[in-house]
Amino acid sequence: MGRREVPQQPHWRQHPREQGQRILQLPRDAALQHEGNRSRARSGCPHQEGVHHPESDAAAQRRQEDPGQSVDAPLHRLYLDAQRRKDNRAKALSNCRRYFGPDYTQGGKDCDEYPFATTYEGAAQADHDPHAEKLNFSVLPVDSTQNQNAGRMLGQFLTRNRIIDGPEDGFLVKISS
Repeated sequence: MGRREVPQQPHWRQHPREQGQRILQLPRDAALQHEGNRSRARSGCPHQEGVHHPESDAAAQRRQEDPGQSVDAPLHRLYLDAQRRKDNRAKALSNCRRYFGPDYTQGGKDCDEYPFATTYEGAAQADHDPHAEKLNFSVLPVDSTQNQNAGRMLGQFLTRNRIIDGPEDGFLVKISS
């Protein structure tokens, strides 16, 4: 009998470590930056206090690792479970209201969250996964136009790279200057 070869999985079904690491590159003014275990405000937004004093960002949560920053902890697309996406978004919005007040949207602001609401690692991850670290997310009111542009960039990246829903497929996020 001849040796049977196992077919390789297509590149879009592989873990970032095995596929050359699909990386979402976001410009500095369209993405949260992370320093150690703290989120920082964007350089292009009027939240300069958060840039210089990350501890003043009351919504920044301590985390053991920042999801999406290494091949050992990639982000995973959440597409099929609409309720979980809604839960991620609702948890992020609730924290924006809690830490920045009910009027945080004044002046054309949106509640930005990281990890993204469209990933399994989003704000409500611990509500759906008993093994997930609680409060492993950040929120910050940011310019609505910038936030929506970053969201469109994320959607285009996921589509162009054929990133599918679920744990079999992951991606990383890097901030470019």
